[in-house]
Amino acid sequence: MNEDWVHCNKCFRSETPLSFYLSRCQHIFCRECLASVCPICGANMKAIEINSSMSSEMKLAFEDIEKVFERMKRIVQFQWMQRSSLEAAKIPVVVKYMEMQKDIKRLRKGLFLLNEDANKEKYKFNKARENVEFLLR
Repeated sequence: MNEDWVHCNKCFRSETPLSFYLSRCQHIFCRECLASVCPICGANMKAIEINSSMSSEMKLAFEDIEKVFERMKRIVQFQWMQRSSLEAAKIPVVVKYMEMQKDIKRLRKGLFLLNEDANKEKYKFNKARENVEFLLR
Protein backbone atom coordinates (compact mmCIF):
# COMPACT_ATOMS: atom_id res chain seq x y z
CA MET A 1 0.00 0.00 0.00
CA ASN A 2 1.22 3.45 -0.88
CA GLU A 3 -0.18 5.91 1.62
CA ASP A 4 1.90 9.06 1.02
CA TRP A 5 -1.27 10.99 0.13
CA VAL A 6 -3.39 9.78 3.08
CA HIS A 7 -4.34 12.55 5.48
CA CYS A 8 -7.08 13.47 7.94
CA ASN A 9 -9.86 15.20 6.05
CA LYS A 10 -10.64 17.37 9.08
CA CYS A 11 -7.26 18.49 10.57
CA PHE A 12 -5.17 17.63 7.46
CA ARG A 13 -2.44 15.93 9.46
CA SER A 14 -0.58 13.25 7.55
CA GLU A 15 2.24 12.11 9.81
CA THR A 16 2.89 8.39 9.41
CA PRO A 17 2.89 7.39 13.09
CA LEU A 18 -0.81 8.39 13.23
CA SER A 19 -3.56 5.84 12.75
CA PHE A 20 -6.04 6.75 10.05
CA TYR A 21 -9.59 5.52 9.54
CA LEU A 22 -11.66 5.27 6.38
CA SER A 23 -15.33 6.08 6.91
CA ARG A 24 -18.27 4.51 5.09
CA CYS A 25 -18.82 7.93 3.47
CA GLN A 26 -15.26 7.71 2.08
CA HIS A 27 -13.64 10.34 4.27
CA ILE A 28 -10.37 9.73 6.11
CA PHE A 29 -9.78 10.77 9.73
CA CYS A 30 -7.06 10.48 12.32
CA ARG A 31 -7.99 8.92 15.67
CA GLU A 32 -8.35 12.38 17.28
CA CYS A 33 -10.87 13.59 14.69
CA LEU A 34 -12.89 10.37 14.56
CA ALA A 35 -16.44 11.01 15.82
CA SER A 36 -19.86 9.37 15.80
CA VAL A 37 -20.95 11.71 12.99
CA CYS A 38 -18.77 12.57 9.99
CA PRO A 39 -17.53 16.17 10.44
CA ILE A 40 -17.35 16.56 6.65
CA CYS A 41 -20.74 15.34 5.41
CA GLY A 42 -22.74 14.67 8.59
CA ALA A 43 -23.34 10.95 7.90
CA ASN A 44 -23.41 8.47 10.77
CA MET A 45 -19.84 7.37 11.27
CA LYS A 46 -18.75 3.83 10.63
CA ALA A 47 -15.04 3.53 9.93
CA ILE A 48 -12.29 0.96 9.63
CA GLU A 49 -8.63 1.45 10.42
CA ILE A 50 -6.39 1.81 7.40
CA ASN A 51 -3.83 -0.96 7.87
CA SER A 52 -2.61 -4.23 6.39
CA SER A 53 -5.49 -6.22 7.94
CA MET A 54 -8.11 -4.50 5.72
CA SER A 55 -9.90 -6.62 3.14
CA SER A 56 -8.22 -7.02 -0.24
CA GLU A 57 -10.98 -4.94 -1.79
CA MET A 58 -10.32 -2.06 0.62
CA LYS A 59 -6.55 -2.28 0.10
CA LEU A 60 -7.05 -1.62 -3.61
CA ALA A 61 -8.11 1.95 -2.84
CA PHE A 62 -4.71 2.60 -1.28
CA GLU A 63 -2.55 0.89 -3.88
CA ASP A 64 0.19 2.78 -5.71
CA ILE A 65 -1.49 4.33 -8.76
CA GLU A 66 1.45 3.53 -11.04
CA LYS A 67 1.15 -0.15 -10.14
CA VAL A 68 -2.60 0.00 -10.76
CA PHE A 69 -2.05 1.54 -14.20
CA GLU A 70 0.61 -1.05 -15.05
CA ARG A 71 -1.75 -3.89 -14.05
CA MET A 72 -4.59 -2.30 -16.03
CA LYS A 73 -2.29 -1.96 -19.04
CA ARG A 74 -1.50 -5.70 -18.89
CA ILE A 75 -5.20 -6.51 -18.54
CA VAL A 76 -6.12 -4.32 -21.51
CA GLN A 77 -3.34 -5.87 -23.63
CA PHE A 78 -4.47 -9.38 -22.69
CA GLN A 79 -8.13 -8.67 -23.49
CA TRP A 80 -7.22 -6.88 -26.73
CA MET A 81 -5.12 -9.87 -27.78
CA GLN A 82 -8.02 -12.23 -27.03
CA ARG A 83 -10.51 -10.06 -28.93
CA SER A 84 -8.11 -9.81 -31.88
CA SER A 85 -7.77 -13.58 -31.90
CA LEU A 86 -11.55 -13.98 -31.89
CA GLU A 87 -12.01 -11.42 -34.68
CA ALA A 88 -9.31 -13.12 -36.77
CA ALA A 89 -11.14 -16.43 -36.36
CA LYS A 90 -14.41 -14.81 -37.51
CA ILE A 91 -12.97 -13.48 -40.79
CA PRO A 92 -13.08 -16.80 -42.71
CA VAL A 93 -16.62 -17.39 -41.46
CA VAL A 94 -17.73 -13.95 -42.63
CA VAL A 95 -16.05 -14.44 -46.02
CA LYS A 96 -17.80 -17.81 -46.42
CA TYR A 97 -21.12 -16.24 -45.40
CA MET A 98 -20.71 -13.49 -48.01
CA GLU A 99 -19.85 -16.07 -50.69
CA MET A 100 -22.95 -18.05 -49.73
CA GLN A 101 -25.09 -14.91 -49.93
CA LYS A 102 -23.82 -14.34 -53.49
CA ASP A 103 -24.58 -17.99 -54.33
CA ILE A 104 -28.12 -17.63 -52.94
CA LYS A 105 -28.67 -14.47 -54.99
CA ARG A 106 -27.39 -16.22 -58.14
CA LEU A 107 -29.57 -19.28 -57.45
CA ARG A 108 -32.66 -17.14 -56.86
CA LYS A 109 -32.08 -15.37 -60.17
CA GLY A 110 -31.69 -18.76 -61.87
CA LEU A 111 -34.88 -20.03 -60.23
CA PHE A 112 -36.74 -16.91 -61.37
CA LEU A 113 -35.56 -17.46 -64.95
CA LEU A 114 -36.55 -21.15 -64.80
CA ASN A 115 -40.02 -20.17 -63.55
CA GLU A 116 -40.35 -17.71 -66.41
CA ASP A 117 -39.33 -20.41 -68.90
CA ALA A 118 -41.75 -22.89 -67.29
CA ASN A 119 -44.59 -20.36 -67.53
CA LYS A 120 -43.80 -19.75 -71.22
CA GLU A 121 -43.76 -23.50 -71.91
CA LYS A 122 -47.00 -23.93 -69.98
CA TYR A 123 -48.58 -21.16 -72.07
CA LYS A 124 -47.39 -22.84 -75.30
CA PHE A 125 -48.69 -26.20 -74.09
CA ASN A 126 -52.12 -24.74 -73.26
CA LYS A 127 -52.28 -23.04 -76.67
CA ALA A 128 -51.34 -26.31 -78.36
CA ARG A 129 -54.02 -28.18 -76.39
CA GLU A 130 -56.62 -25.57 -77.41
CA ASN A 131 -55.60 -26.02 -81.06
CA VAL A 132 -55.85 -29.81 -80.80
CA GLU A 133 -59.26 -29.57 -79.16
CA PHE A 134 -60.41 -27.15 -81.86
CA LEU A 135 -59.24 -29.52 -84.58
CA LEU A 136 -60.92 -32.52 -82.95
CA ARG A 137 -64.32 -30.91 -82.90
